[in-house]
Amino acid sequence: MQAFLTEMSIDNRNLIITLRYVLLFLISLIPLDFLLSQVPGRISSYFANHTMAIVSFILILILFILRIKYFYFEAEYEIIHLRQRPLMFDYMTLLNSYGYSRYEFPKRLLKDVYVENFLWFKTLVFVVETTGGKLKERTIDVTYISGKKLDEVLRIMRSIIQKNKMQ
Repeated sequence: MQAFLTEMSIDNRNLIITLRYVLLFLISLIPLDFLLSQVPGRISSYFANHTMAIVSFILILILFILRIKYFYFEAEYEIIHLRQRPLMFDYMTLLNSYGYSRYEFPKRLLKDVYVENFLWFKTLVFVVETTGGKLKERTIDVTYISGKKLDEVLRIMRSIIQKNKMQ
């Protein structure tokens, strides 16, 4: 059996780090708004309506609703690693007790891969063979991956499928 020696990792770490800084900034604006509204003098009149706190809360809520997730893909040697984690507490965590997905499997078990689109959401669907010989579909959210990186993931996974068919 010939070994696959593809070493490649793809992620959206820069986006997630930037959004975490934005999130921390927005969260810090809420208490700052309330503190500045308590300062005696003219400055408190600018913060009396708590507009900054309200806008920050709305932007945090938008980030929450968008369900932005960290994505990590690595195909090294004989194993494929796929991981995703939410940027912050995810309302889908109530349905998925861990709030993230993690798949690790041998490359030889990968049978098919494609992307499903629904509105602005993109889902990477990959079919793997179980130890019992059955085919199982697994999904991972790739909405916030750039098109170039997603194309690279698909290219790598499809080349693995082609190599599997030749064996």
